[in-house]
Amino acid sequence: MSRNSTLRRVAAVSLATALVAGLTGCGSGRDAGTSTQQASGSGTNVSYNGIDLRQILLIAGPDGTSSAVLIGTIVNTGPDDVLQSATVLNPPGTTSYIGGTNTVNGTIPVGSETSTRVGFNAEDHIDFHNISVPATSYVDMEMRFANAGVIPVHVMVVPAVGSFIGIVPLPMPR
Repeated sequence: MSRNSTLRRVAAVSLATALVAGLTGCGSGRDAGTSTQQASGSGTNVSYNGIDLRQILLIAGPDGTSSAVLIGTIVNTGPDDVLQSATVLNPPGTTSYIGGTNTVNGTIPVGSETSTRVGFNAEDHIDFHNISVPATSYVDMEMRFANAGVIPVHVMVVPAVGSFIGIVPLPMPR
């Protein structure tokens, strides 16, 4: 192999390595896209005081209903707890309703070392009424637990399409 051939290969490999690193944006500092991402469309994940909130999303209710359904999983790695309330902070004025077969007086018991699904393939619901937010926007929420305390959650609103078709709020009690 000639010296020119070897130099060309080394130069080509060096150039390719530099291009890959530059084009992927890796190592672009604190403001790199991978460092500043918001929660994804697959849901928000938050861990706090023994409670893990997994794949939390708001599914926009049917057009014209000004409603939404919170879906996701609550994993309790701490002592027995109770989800007492869920509040949407923006936009203000929304009302929440916690209901379903496992609820007790508008709360959801969450046993120690258990997981509890809400809203999707679940008996229990956390529904919001008087809410008007466009799909693909985000809302700030607080979920209040008896033992774990208040957990802030930044949640994406998604339309009821694809695998979310048919997810609608429970009827409000009278």
